[in-house]
Amino acid sequence: MGNRSSFPMALLLPKVSPPRLPATLVVRERLLMTLDRALMVPLTLLSAPAGSGKTTLLRAWVARTSQSVAWLSLDELDNNPTRFWTVLIAALRTRLPEIGQNSLTMLSSPEPPPLTTILSALLEDMLHLAEPLVLIIDDYHGINEPAIQEGLIFLLEHLPPHLHLMLASRINPPFPLARWRLHGQVEEIRHKDLRFTQEETGRFLLESMHLPLAEEDVKRLAERTEGWIAGLQLAALALRQHEDTAAFVQQLSGSHRLLLDYVQEEILARQPARIQRFLFQVSVLTRMNASLCQAVTGEADCQQMLETLEVSNLFLVPLDEQQQWYRLHDLFRGVLLARLQTTEPALAQELQSRAARWYEGQGILQEAIPYAVAAADYPLAATLMEQAAEELWLSGEARTVYNWVMLLPDPIFQKHARLALDAAFRLQDMVNQSVEPLRTRTQFQVEATIARVEVVLRTQETPTPSARLLQRRIELLRAGRAAFDAVTAGSSHMLQQLWQEMQALIEDEDDISWRMIPLALTFWMSESLQRQGANLVPQFLEAKHQASRAGNRLVLIKIMRWLTHIYARAGQLHLAYNECQAALDLIEQVGGQTAQTGYLHYYRACIYYAWNRMDEALEAAQTLREFSHTWQQVDQIIVGQTYSAWLSVIAGELDVVPAMLAKAGEIVQQRQFALHSFRVTVVQVWYWLKTGNLVAARSWAEREAALLETWDAKRKEEFMTLIRVYLALHQHEQALAALQRFSTELDQSGDSSSRIEFLALWAAAYQQAGETERAREVAIRALTISEPASYVRVYVDVGQPMQEVLQSLFANPANSMIALPYISKLLAAFPADQTHAAADVMPNASPPPAQILKPGVGSQHPPLLLPNEPLTRREEEVLRLLAQGATNQDIARQLVVSLGTAKKHVASILSKLGAENRLQAVARAHERSLL
Repeated sequence: MGNRSSFPMALLLPKVSPPRLPATLVVRERLLMTLDRALMVPLTLLSAPAGSGKTTLLRAWVARTSQSVAWLSLDELDNNPTRFWTVLIAALRTRLPEIGQNSLTMLSSPEPPPLTTILSALLEDMLHLAEPLVLIIDDYHGINEPAIQEGLIFLLEHLPPHLHLMLASRINPPFPLARWRLHGQVEEIRHKDLRFTQEETGRFLLESMHLPLAEEDVKRLAERTEGWIAGLQLAALALRQHEDTAAFVQQLSGSHRLLLDYVQEEILARQPARIQRFLFQVSVLTRMNASLCQAVTGEADCQQMLETLEVSNLFLVPLDEQQQWYRLHDLFRGVLLARLQTTEPALAQELQSRAARWYEGQGILQEAIPYAVAAADYPLAATLMEQAAEELWLSGEARTVYNWVMLLPDPIFQKHARLALDAAFRLQDMVNQSVEPLRTRTQFQVEATIARVEVVLRTQETPTPSARLLQRRIELLRAGRAAFDAVTAGSSHMLQQLWQEMQALIEDEDDISWRMIPLALTFWMSESLQRQGANLVPQFLEAKHQASRAGNRLVLIKIMRWLTHIYARAGQLHLAYNECQAALDLIEQVGGQTAQTGYLHYYRACIYYAWNRMDEALEAAQTLREFSHTWQQVDQIIVGQTYSAWLSVIAGELDVVPAMLAKAGEIVQQRQFALHSFRVTVVQVWYWLKTGNLVAARSWAEREAALLETWDAKRKEEFMTLIRVYLALHQHEQALAALQRFSTELDQSGDSSSRIEFLALWAAAYQQAGETERAREVAIRALTISEPASYVRVYVDVGQPMQEVLQSLFANPANSMIALPYISKLLAAFPADQTHAAADVMPNASPPPAQILKPGVGSQHPPLLLPNEPLTRREEEVLRLLAQGATNQDIARQLVVSLGTAKKHVASILSKLGAENRLQAVARAHERSLL
């Protein structure tokens, strides 16, 4: 994925290397100075017909400038967004190898984010360039893909100050040039600027073509060719064959096209037959090396032939300094190819087919396929498409496959209709989270594919099994699109109806990729609407096995992500953690990242937090935020902001929370991601409780009284938060009534995670109400469920009432089946200042736990010795600083963390070592050989 590139290095190097300059060169000082001045603007545009000297001028400027320059030569095969931006970034990396890795990873992801996101990541990499950089893009006229044009406009309008673009094209690109001219953002060099003057014409003829002509002949030749450099070169080649140069110059006239045809007739007719034949045959190639030429022409010594053509000035352009790759000048190649296709069309196709076979033999299928199509060798082209498809799905190039398969004629298309629908399916799946114009354009392409497949189906009088499969997949595609619209609209009824339709459609479907459409809807309905995802474990395990057997890594990663979530919902944290890590490892094995990466880091953060491994939870949450920022995954940005804000609330780093919540709330409102609004609400209420703003919390609870009227699984998190507010307000009667009312809905095996939280809150409410025995009973139920998964924070976050229940169970475990080490571990996790914090928000709190656990006070056990829980790496660093006498401020400064984080680490160390103060902690650390 991320580091995968279907573009071989052997073909990439000539594209990102400036072409060699001719041995003799007419130095055009006036134009070189114009290019020097162009560094004051973002874009320099060289727009002129073929043969005007654009490439040579740019190459001459590169040779003399002290600026750092990246070069990119394009051809018609680069008219593909993924390929175009891949080679453009590769060109930039020849000068700045440290930039662009994130963008390349996103480009080659099977689920790439919007192009603006990819380019924003690239721009961010280049924001602080140490020195100016010039990017030259040559032969841009072959690019007409709207997505590329839009992307390049975006890039140009956001270029950092030290980056400049020089772009050469035969035609004006569809840029807002009028606006850019008005704002002084573009420098232009046109055909009239590139024409040779009479003086330059004379120097060119004498120095480059070794033709000493009379001044009058030079003047007439400049006038006849209008300073057109390609015309002058052709005329000079022809003049070598004429003794009466004046007469030849006199008869030159007409347009560039007529002049080109006439002079090339003169040149070609006088070449040896072997060279003529070679030139006609290699005209089918966009670029060539000796091996490719030999495969196409059958010539034995093609390297010698190429070097001879270069020395003879026969319009052969070297593409690298090693003299390995060349191309014919486009003007020359166009005339040669046109004549070949007119006079020997069968040979032209045969030569194209040979080129396709050569590239196939090199394993470069993306180059082979266009040649096979050009050769009208559609069976070969389709076979190569089928072979290349899997790798292209993984590198996010569904659009490439779509463009190819739609070129197939009907008889061949009919045999590969499955591939066409596969491409349409992946196109649709890729753009669900994209911007509206791209979604609309893609949906049009999907419908065009469906329409063409339906034409194939209508030609069959009796539907075959294959035809019925195609029809079901068409219906699945349309149902999948309708489901996405229903999710956006929040229509549960429509989703349920679509889910039922899909179940019938996949009865005989054996391709796991297509089964993913209803599987995704199943996950979304069970998890997001019903919050009962734990019941899906068997079904998704079977899907995982199917994807594994099929070797479909992309599908496997997505299912493993869903399984991680389902395991966590089922309260099986160890399974969830293992599944999550395995999914991340698989992503790494296949070479990068996908949109699933962010979700997996979110699950890591949640699991670490549930285990009270705060440092690792914070690290995973930060990774999620960085990933979501880079990939601009809107839902992940919301999740990352709110979860990080919540962790900050827990850690006491309250100053950063309002800004995080404001950003998340703004995104939810702007993007209409209403399904995520509960996240902002829940963290906001936790923030009020943490800061002692009980007035705001009470006001929210009163406004949300509807939560107590009818059960709504989608608002389960808000309901739990409401209970916490009641407990903070010491309104245990309201808490108990609400919990009792919806106990059936909350006490469900399909959501063990929420079930544990519900039971913990219920136990705390009973404890606060003074019903200690019932509190113990409910707590035992919760502990029985949570102990195998090692839950910790769910109890700590309930606060002092739960701490009291646990202390009671530890002190008097006669009727408890819960292992004392687990209870001891939970008690050790409560902050040292829990009593004081609880007293601030929960009036009339019970006596401190130290009193409850004193020997002889209701306990037959010795004083509580906290378990020997290992310190984290960061806590070990803090412990060493404590041993040196460092204060909290010293620790924060040396470790570059906030004061609140330093305090949190110290409190955790005291808790884990069972120490009452720093001196005691250091002493116990020495006893345990920690220092």
